[in-house]
Amino acid sequence: MPWLPFYWGDADLRLFLTHGQWRDRANCLAIAAADGLPGWNTKAGWAVKTWQKLNYRPFTEACFGDTVAAGVLSTFIWRSKTKLAEAFNATDTTAPDLTRINRILDELDLYRPSSAAVSRILHETGRSSTNARVRDIIEIQLFRALKNWLNWDYTLASAPSSQRLGLTLARYWLKFTESFLMYRIQLQFVRGVLKVLDWLEQIRPSSVYSEDGASLKNLLAFPTFQEALLKQGFQIHGEGHTHIPLQAEADIDSPTRKNFTYVNFGAWRDQIVDKENGGYRRRGIGRALYVLNLQKQSEYRYFVRDNLNWSDRMDTLD
Repeated sequence: MPWLPFYWGDADLRLFLTHGQWRDRANCLAIAAADGLPGWNTKAGWAVKTWQKLNYRPFTEACFGDTVAAGVLSTFIWRSKTKLAEAFNATDTTAPDLTRINRILDELDLYRPSSAAVSRILHETGRSSTNARVRDIIEIQLFRALKNWLNWDYTLASAPSSQRLGLTLARYWLKFTESFLMYRIQLQFVRGVLKVLDWLEQIRPSSVYSEDGASLKNLLAFPTFQEALLKQGFQIHGEGHTHIPLQAEADIDSPTRKNFTYVNFGAWRDQIVDKENGGYRRRGIGRALYVLNLQKQSEYRYFVRDNLNWSDRMDTLD
C-alpha cells in the first residue's frame, strides 16, 4: 500500500493520477469510526491519511458493487449457461440455436447501469421468437439469483442508504409471491425497482454518474491538489473509474498562477448502449493522455486523444 493504480504522481510530468473509486458510493465500503480509528465514506472525500490508518479497508473489503457483480450477474450468467447446456444436447438436431442467447449472457457485464443488464435479458426472453424452454430457464435462474442476492443481509447493509428501502421492498415482494410462480411479473417488478433506484442515483448531486451541473461540480473537485500537492508542481489531475470522458479547467488558487487541468479517461474497452430507435449498439471507447516535456527547450505540452470504434463484428447481434 498504496497500490500504484490507486494514486500515482510524476513531478517531472507534473501529473497526478487517481483511480476515482473514492468518489463512488457503490464501490467503496463506508467505515464507521470505532476502536480509536477514524471513519470514512465518500462524502468525506479525499482523505489519504485516514485511508492509511484504516489500511485502505474502504477499497479492499467487499462492498455493494461486489454483491451486484458477483452475487447477481456472474452467478446468473454461470447458472444460466450451465442449465442451458444440460437441457439441450449439442448433438440434438431439434435443439434451439443458443448462439444468440449465450452471447447476450456473456455481454451482460458491459451494461451500465447494472439494471440495464436485467432489462436486456428480460427484453430478450420476451421476444416471440425465443424458445419457451430457453425462456423458462433464463427467467427462473434470474429470479433465483435476484432472490438470493436480496436475501443476503450484507446486500442491504452495504447498499447506499438511498437504495435500502427499495431493495427491502423488492426482497419481500419476491419472498411473498414466490409460491404463485409468476416469474415474469415478479421480475418486471424488480426490474422497475432497480430502474427507479438508478434514477435516484442519477439525480443525487453527489453521484459521479450524472452529467448534470451539480454532479460535474462535485467531479471537478480537486482535493489532490489541495493537500500540499501544489508544492510538487502538479498541474494535471487524471482520473478514471467514473466513465465520464471529460477535460476541464480548474480555478485553483496558486501563488504561481499556473493553469490546472482535470482529465477523466472515462473509457470502456467495450460498451453496449441503447439506440434512439430501439435496439442496441456495441462500441469500444478509449482515451489516451500524452504529455510532452522537453526540458531543454523549456516546453511543456499535453493532449488527449479519444478513440471510439465500432465494427461489423460488433454489430452482428442487434
